[in-house]
Amino acid sequence: MKGDNLRVAIDLAPMRPGKGGTGSGIWTYACELLQALDTLPDAGDMEILCLVRPEQRPLLPDPGRTDILEVPEFPPGILPRLDWVHRRLPRICRNERIDVLHKLATEVPWRSPAAGVTTVHDFFYRFLFREMPPPLTHLRERLNRAYFDLMERRCFATGARIITVSEAVAEEARTLFPKAADRIRTVPHGAPAPDPLPRPREGAPFTFICVAKFMPYKGQDKVLRAFEHLHQSITGPDKPRLLFRGFENDRDYYDQLRRRIESSRAREDIEILGYQADAGIREIYAESDAALLFSACEGFGLPVLEAQSLGLPMICSGLPVLREVGGAAAVYVDHNDPAVAAAEMERLMTDPAHYRRIRETGLENVKRFSWAQAAERTRAIYRQAAAS
Repeated sequence: MKGDNLRVAIDLAPMRPGKGGTGSGIWTYACELLQALDTLPDAGDMEILCLVRPEQRPLLPDPGRTDILEVPEFPPGILPRLDWVHRRLPRICRNERIDVLHKLATEVPWRSPAAGVTTVHDFFYRFLFREMPPPLTHLRERLNRAYFDLMERRCFATGARIITVSEAVAEEARTLFPKAADRIRTVPHGAPAPDPLPRPREGAPFTFICVAKFMPYKGQDKVLRAFEHLHQSITGPDKPRLLFRGFENDRDYYDQLRRRIESSRAREDIEILGYQADAGIREIYAESDAALLFSACEGFGLPVLEAQSLGLPMICSGLPVLREVGGAAAVYVDHNDPAVAAAEMERLMTDPAHYRRIRETGLENVKRFSWAQAAERTRAIYRQAAAS
């Protein structure tokens, strides 16, 4: 510890906020954690410094006791990131007498004067290269993969503490990096406070919503198949609706999905809503009665808790992490089987008692998750890292 107080820096500068379903899970994590750290009783001997670019500053919550250091703007791209992470960031840590550097991704400085704490949200890139390998014919793709692999190994080799956001991610981390097992700590996200939307909506068609960034692993194409199966099976006038909402991270995938919708027999009852970075979750889910999340990979699954906090039943893929987060309050399906998923969707539409049961258990489930508790545990981890 350099001086009387423990000085912690949280690095947000490399992040590009507002590129997800409701605004990017990692950005949401950062903002909620900062707010929760600020509302904890004053530790007295701990100072927190948040590093942001000018573009990010208006999107942050009121910092309260947290100090904000605006760093010069830098563009997206690998070269500016390399300069920031490996040259400028260690220099700031040295000049600001930082004891603990909290990174929100495994891209850590090669050398840093501060003890490292890293939040690992998932192993998405490992999943991507395993399940959906991109062509590695271009030198840039090969270099990017090699660089991020190296940074991940460096993070687990040198980090004083590794925070995982779920036990599912922690288990994967211990398998991949057994030598780091005693430095891994699980700190789940918090959840929005229960604030149920009034349901049912009289006179409105039953509406499903899928909130996720548009990338193949998020499974919007599988949601569409299940909805088409459901739509075709209903012969009466009370056809359901389907809404998609998210940022077009993968433009090719987004365009393919749009073409699929345009050629679908259910197209009149399907809509892709425009993305709004400043929209709150009540606005996002306002016209829906139930939520769908057919992901093939998740680190936590915040949309499960967002939907449950609003009293909306969630049907999602049966990933271990989604079962961990959703508990007994979500409906789990094989996202590759549209008939099974459609049957569960129809049950929510036609069985009011089942709908109410899932709604009520979801509202109870979110109470298990607290940002205040996450902040308290994170602050304790800062102390452990400084003492290691």
